[in-house]
Amino acid sequence: MSTPLSLLAEWTGPLRELLITGHAVDLDFLERHCLPRARELGARVTVLTGHGATQHDPADVRFAGRAYQHGHALGQGRFLPQLAVLLGADRVAVAVGSGDPTLDGYTGSGLWLAVHGDLAEGPLALADLGTWLADLAQALTLPSWLADTLDEIAIAMVPSATRQAGLRFLGNLTEPLLTQLPAGPVRVLGLTAPAADPAAVHALTEHLQPREVRTAPASATLIEWQATDGRWTALAGGHLTGSGLLRSVAEGGDCVLAALHPRAESVAPEGESGPLPPETPVAQDTRGPRLLGAFREDDTTVVEFLVPRGTHGVIVETLTDNGWLAAHRVPAAELYVNGPVRARVPAEEPGVALRVSALVDERRVASGPAHVTDLTACAPRSEQSSGSGLSDRPAAALLADPARLSRFTDTLGKITADQLPFRPDWAAYVHFTRSVLGDPLTERVLPGAVSVLPEPRPTAWTVGELAEDGHSGAALLQDEDRAKVRALAARWVATAGPGAPLPVRMLLTCLYLDLLAAGVWGHDDEWRPGLGALAQSLCPAETEQKALPDQAQARLSTLLAACLALLLQDADLQGGSAADRTARLAWERCYEWAAFGRPELVEPLLPDTRRFEGRTTTVTEVEQVLELAENSVDEPSAAVQEDLRERGFEIDRLDGAWVVTGECRRPLREAARMITDFAAVSKQGGTAVVVSNRRTMALLLWSGRSLAFTEGKPPTWRSYQLSGMSTPHSLIGGSEGVPATKDIRKLLPLPDPVRELAERCGVDLPSLISRDLVGR
Repeated sequence: MSTPLSLLAEWTGPLRELLITGHAVDLDFLERHCLPRARELGARVTVLTGHGATQHDPADVRFAGRAYQHGHALGQGRFLPQLAVLLGADRVAVAVGSGDPTLDGYTGSGLWLAVHGDLAEGPLALADLGTWLADLAQALTLPSWLADTLDEIAIAMVPSATRQAGLRFLGNLTEPLLTQLPAGPVRVLGLTAPAADPAAVHALTEHLQPREVRTAPASATLIEWQATDGRWTALAGGHLTGSGLLRSVAEGGDCVLAALHPRAESVAPEGESGPLPPETPVAQDTRGPRLLGAFREDDTTVVEFLVPRGTHGVIVETLTDNGWLAAHRVPAAELYVNGPVRARVPAEEPGVALRVSALVDERRVASGPAHVTDLTACAPRSEQSSGSGLSDRPAAALLADPARLSRFTDTLGKITADQLPFRPDWAAYVHFTRSVLGDPLTERVLPGAVSVLPEPRPTAWTVGELAEDGHSGAALLQDEDRAKVRALAARWVATAGPGAPLPVRMLLTCLYLDLLAAGVWGHDDEWRPGLGALAQSLCPAETEQKALPDQAQARLSTLLAACLALLLQDADLQGGSAADRTARLAWERCYEWAAFGRPELVEPLLPDTRRFEGRTTTVTEVEQVLELAENSVDEPSAAVQEDLRERGFEIDRLDGAWVVTGECRRPLREAARMITDFAAVSKQGGTAVVVSNRRTMALLLWSGRSLAFTEGKPPTWRSYQLSGMSTPHSLIGGSEGVPATKDIRKLLPLPDPVRELAERCGVDLPSLISRDLVGR
């Protein structure tokens, strides 16, 4: 017996569509046992079920709306078809039976009928099923985008030529199922079911006129009969209920789908016979709101639902860590429509669970849940990207093969600077990135954007023979290839200019981080200028800023923060070494963009593996950079202050001046360095710094080319005019001591040039002097 799971496991070749229907559903089960395989084969996965019959907690559902689409079919009765359709380029497989898409339904003792057919020539029953799917949206109310999906599947699954095979698919959209069965008399009628409606059993018996009736309680429903010529006919998917057997959907009955299959022998399960328990009627509650589904469209979320006329107090609720919270109120004017309400609310992220609630008899009643769908992300793989992009290999495989990496680098020069999508739309940005990079490399730049379903991680790789624990099976890049790969990385830096599309610049930065982690540079610091240049290339141009959606901005900013965290290792933003200067230049150019990064995005962007002499950063280090960058946006000198505190200084802001206290041998030299650092990030016209070691002090004022300072005793002002390339640090911070000047004046009364300089620096100099900070 072929079940939907076995059909999927046995499928070979590309799969375009997987359609699953049922009354109850367990999306968590489907995500673990169906969806990874279906998406791996390239299918669009569509799940259509009844309303209010979920067997999962919506908080446990991870991929609905982001990797597959799910919605509810609504009518006066229940939605009961238990169907799976697998559609490829040239063949189709169908399973109809007695199991809902749940653990028990797909792995229990249900009965299934499987049909296989070529699209060039197949059984006529496939055309019947296609017609039923196409008519479903006319008989029931479906989510609009799922109705379109069913139409596409219905057209594509009908073979070009058909043949009679005895098999028939029967639905009850316009005609009761019972009237479509052949009339009796028959020899034997066999019935198995967990329960049955006596009226339905009586009507079936009257229709078939059996000489003998055999009944047996069972977990699955089966109706079969033996004709007078001895052949059997099985009805898979039937229901022994009045609403499913005796009424059509148009008459308010349940929606059912059955397969009528002539056979040579009985398919009834072996077991003891006995009377069928009476069915407990299940009433459809249509008084409250019933949610069809929701999907993301541009900058809004479209929520489709049904409510009775006169309903008021309709609210769209979203599921948060604190439970269901009211998110959007639907205006009463939008509720007075014929058919489903299509409410547009502010955009929710794809995958977010939501429901609709309303006041019914002064009591708030909520619908069943659904998840916001990203139609682009859920499309068949063949439609998600317009081309193979730069590479069809994942980043790890690319980096492990120097020859392939060289060809990849040669290709970079042929990439044109395509424009980003005009609107800042996440789905459009992902589509654009995939068209430029290809799916495997897009996964490195935008983790989870291509396939959010869990897949095996790519083979880890490293340089040389020794990898850290847990990566002993990594693909190795040989030591003799280091120089080649470093030369290729240098070409990446040259390529990552304004002419390169933003996804390419992000990719090259990610690959550079991977090379660092793999130990390509060993213990050398030659990697720093390249990474600094790549980090600066990530800062988007003005036109890119306008087209960058928030989700892409967050990933770009987080990647920037990872670069800065690496550059700040063994470097000082206020230092004078080559590493210090590289880190400082990257920081000053990039920190405002890094401030938009998100801690939860850090780990997926970091390299998978690290060699013992490789260099990588940690989640904690990147989070510290994110915090520092965010603080620096509010206070540009935050990085300077952080560095001073790490060196043991205390910092205050008094009367417009930076007042720094701590142990230092020469306050004047320290003040010259500090005022140079503070001025580099200051947006004011001048800067003032007081440095004290509790025994003596120095006060510096600097604006433009004018510099004045006073220190120690006797307190005097010494003034200088700096050259265009000079700074207080270059003038005073060396070992030559204080340079000579003819412009020396008493501390008080304040000389006019010093007073004017203090005004340009925004300093209340008399108040500062009165604090007894000056003249010691």
